[in-house]
Amino acid sequence: MFLQYGEAGVFQKFTSVVLKCINSSEDSLCVNGRDTANPKFYNMTLGSRYGCLAMNPTLSPTSSPSPTAPTPSSSHGVGVGTMVIVILLSGIILYCGVGCLFHRTVNGAQGTDQIPHYAFWSSIPGLIKDGWLFATERCRQKKDPEGYDSL
Repeated sequence: MFLQYGEAGVFQKFTSVVLKCINSSEDSLCVNGRDTANPKFYNMTLGSRYGCLAMNPTLSPTSSPSPTAPTPSSSHGVGVGTMVIVILLSGIILYCGVGCLFHRTVNGAQGTDQIPHYAFWSSIPGLIKDGWLFATERCRQKKDPEGYDSL
């Protein structure tokens, strides 16, 4: 097993753990320490009967209780992408809610008239269609049989 740890993608220290098969009920951990060639490397040897399971399936690891391994937990919390989505959705909800409330109370609007910037939002599908047609127009043009482009 090879572990790397450091700050945000910059690995500053490396740990090498060698799992050694021993036929004993007690586990042993031998910390060899730093590598003389590179002081950022730490070497350890872990001797355990659990290392023998792949080679000898007759050994039962359940014969004696073992300590429970800690469950991996995320130390990073919420990611950047999640925060962007939460902020974006919160902004949209706030924009629509405050805009509708403003148009209803100040202007006395009802129905679709209370949606903020309704004319802009209703024109979006047509603008998307126009943009798509403009972008794909070159692909659909047919050339004149004589080889001249049509005007």
